[in-house]
Amino acid sequence: MQKKIILIALLCLGVLMAILTFGASKEIVNKVIYPSLPDFEVEYLTEDKVFNTEEMKDKTWVMNIWASWCGPCRTEFPLLKQIKEQSPASVEWVGINYSDKRGSAIEWLKTQGYMTGVFDIQLHDANQALRKLLNLRGVPETLLVQNGQIIYRHARDIRNQEEANELLKRIQEAVGK
Repeated sequence: MQKKIILIALLCLGVLMAILTFGASKEIVNKVIYPSLPDFEVEYLTEDKVFNTEEMKDKTWVMNIWASWCGPCRTEFPLLKQIKEQSPASVEWVGINYSDKRGSAIEWLKTQGYMTGVFDIQLHDANQALRKLLNLRGVPETLLVQNGQIIYRHARDIRNQEEANELLKRIQEAVGK
């Protein structure tokens, strides 16, 4: 009996390790959690003002949550830039820096050349208020929002061209192009 329990525990551990090593399926990764984006306010990263989701109510926008200390965030930035360059101009890109000190986030963006080119709006969620509100599992995460509805969620980094193409396809479908 005790051997069966140990065997079951090892089997469960193996499955967990496989998921962590090889990633979750697309169905899990892209699961939409909310039918609509909850209202929130968060500070701008480089300006002394507050962003409110009401500003984006009737728009299509991509929201990427990132941190300067996050390795996968750093590696997905070139793909995000590529997707943005191929996206319709009507789509706004919002970057939300997560749990960094403001200066660290700005410095990282400057040194990497991303102060411009990826995000139209840069926000700073220093106190991690959005983590619970948006049910974030970690960083990075990318949400496609249209008219206040989350229509696509990529709950990890965009790792390759196939995933970049999927996000671009979703963006183009959302705006009818």
